[in-house]
Formats: sequence, C-alpha cells, structure tokens
Amino acid sequence: MKKTTQMSEQASATLAHIIAIVAVLKGLILIGIVAAWNERLVELIFNNGDPITPGFLGIVALAKILLLFASIMLLGIGLLAIEYHKQLSATIRKNSKIIGNVLALAITLAILLLAGEIVARALIGNQTYDGGGVAHKNQLRSMTYNSLGYRDKEYTIEKPANTVRIIAVGDSFTFGHGISNTSDVWPEVLEQLLNNESAAAYEVINTAKDGYQPKEEIAIINQTQKLQPDIYLLGYFFNDAERDDALLEKRTGDGLTTFGRLKEGAHLYLFSHSYLYNFFRVRYASFKINVGITKGLPQALDEVYRDDPLTIHQEQLLQMHKLAKDANATLIIVIMPGNYDFSNYPLKNGHAFMERFCAKNNISCIDPLPEFMQEDYTKTRLNPYDSHPSVYGHQIIATTVFKSDIFKKALLEKRPQ
Repeated sequence: MKKTTQMSEQASATLAHIIAIVAVLKGLILIGIVAAWNERLVELIFNNGDPITPGFLGIVALAKILLLFASIMLLGIGLLAIEYHKQLSATIRKNSKIIGNVLALAITLAILLLAGEIVARALIGNQTYDGGGVAHKNQLRSMTYNSLGYRDKEYTIEKPANTVRIIAVGDSFTFGHGISNTSDVWPEVLEQLLNNESAAAYEVINTAKDGYQPKEEIAIINQTQKLQPDIYLLGYFFNDAERDDALLEKRTGDGLTTFGRLKEGAHLYLFSHSYLYNFFRVRYASFKINVGITKGLPQALDEVYRDDPLTIHQEQLLQMHKLAKDANATLIIVIMPGNYDFSNYPLKNGHAFMERFCAKNNISCIDPLPEFMQEDYTKTRLNPYDSHPSVYGHQIIATTVFKSDIFKKALLEKRPQ
C-alpha cells in the first residue's frame, strides 16, 4: 500500500512538472507567433497568399492581441506551477479520479471529432460551396499563376503586333471558382473561340480573383492599363453591389463588434480547414432557409437591387467605365446569371437594374440569362451547394459573349487594320 502511495506521489509530481514545462513552452511559442504575426503571414496561412479583405484586417489585429494575452497567461501558469509544484502535485493526487475522467472524456471527444472529420471528408470529398470550403482551399493551392499574378498562361507586357488584347475582370465567377482546369474558365474558352474562328490574333487575359469587389476591380483596371488593352470584359455578379449605408459604414470601419470579429474569424478558419464543419454548417444554413428562418442568398441579393438606389455602387461602375475609356479601351459588362431554378428565377430585379444602368449610361452590356433560361440549372452549376457555374456554364457564358453583336462590334472597332 505504501509503495502504491509512493508511486502515486511520484506520478503526480511528474505530471505537475510536465504541466509547468508545457505551459511555459506554449507561452514562449505563442510569443514567437505574436512577434512574427502580420498581415502578410495571415495571407500566406489563411488566404493562399492573396490579399485579405479590409473586414478581415480587424480580425487579424484582434487575433494578435488575443495571442499575446494567451501567451502571458500560459507563461504565468507555467511559472506558478514551477514555484508551487508541491502544492500542485498534492492537488493532482487528491483529485486524480476527476482528472482521469476529464482526460478520458477529452480523449473520447478528440477521437469522435477525428472520426467525424474522416467520415465527412469521405462523404463530401472535393465538393465546393458558395463560400469556399476546404476543397476549394485545396484547389486554390494547386492552381498555377503567371508572372503577373493572374490565373492564366504567360503574356508579355508589350502587346504583340496585330493583336486584339482583352482583359477579363471580375470575381469568383470569372476566376473559375471550383473549376480545376484553367482552359475551362470562360475567358480562356472565349480566347479559344476567337482564335479558332479568325485569322486575327486575340488574347483574353483573366485577371479575376475570388472575393474581388468593385474596389479591387477598379484597382485592376488601373494596374492593367500598361498591358495596352483594347477591351475590358467585366464579369459582374450580384454580390458586387452593396447598399449605400453599408458602403458608407465600411468607410468608417468594418461595422463588426469584438464578438463579431471573433465569430467571423472562427468561421473563416473552420470553414477552410474542417470537412466536418463544412458538412454541418452548410446543411444547417440550408435548413434555416428551407423552414423560412433566414432568406436565401439570391433573395437577399435581389432585394438590394429592388430596394436601394445603389448610388455609390453606380459611381464605382462609372469609374471603371471612365478608366477604360481613358485607356482607349471599351468596357463591356457581362452579367453572370445565378445558377438557380430558372423556372422561378430569383434575381430578376438585379438583371433589370443592370440593364437600365447600362442603357442610361451608354455602357455596353451582355446578359447570358436568356441562354441559361433554356438550360437545366442543375447542369449549369457546380453542385447543389455551390451556385458558381460548372464547366458547361462557363462554356455558355463564353459562347454568348462570342456570338454577341455588342462584342462583335467592339472587336471590329479594335481590330488592327
């Protein structure tokens, strides 16, 4: 009995020392992370090296403060454990049964989560979602970019002689969200169609990226003027627009509370790292929409175009038009249809708004919606949880632009004589 008690004392003393050492080491590691923590590091770890959005900057700053606080706490716990290791050892020995139960519960939960992650990965595999997901993050990592930083083949800065150069600008719908092969994305398909059907030379450079908003698209049009473009094709989807009050709020801050930043940061991290979180999060969101607790994304987007004048957003589009004109290029807005049930299409207000805007401001606009309306939306979208265009959807967009009289007219005006 005495031997058993002595071994228990020795084990509890060892555990107390381990707790102290681990706490100190973790504290030091966190201090090292805090020292290296900056916007660029976060971009590399969480966003595939791409610039993070302004709203996420607040999350980055808050995370740094929390990491510093956690490192100080761990160092304090570790140093106290070293100083009072005898008392800690006695406490561990006294509550060994409770500690054992807690450890057993923690190990069981960890095993269940790991098993759930494995099962979820087997179930959803490479399935992407509107908001991204683990599979999409893995796709981004496997994609290649040219020396200009675009998801496209190499192009020279100097425009080749006797060539019509077209710059595609846009967000995930033009970038090719969920499309593995660059050759299947609509700007590349359009380039193939142009060069197969004409003796003239055409280049369609895809500068789009996931998550781009008008602010980033304006910057791209500015940056690409050195490429001597003849035509800009703006791939426009309806999440590009925000209400005037929301845009004004962003100019003074991101509008998020501290809790809101933490919640958003946790969601972004889990959604891009956990298959299990993907599985439940997306299905829970779908359940809330189906029972009427929340509105679906297309309904929410369409309300923006129905209820808000979108004055600031229109100014952004007009700025793009002016920049293109200043570069002696033609801007054509290509409206990206949402791949939802075309028999009860939920984005009609958005299409009508953009058509009125283009007509009022004498801006060329191509809307492939009539062609999509003839199709089965389950074939033009990636999957039931991702409304981005499938390979087939990208083909329809490219073919519609290629056959458009508006586009043909712009080509004739820019074609070298």
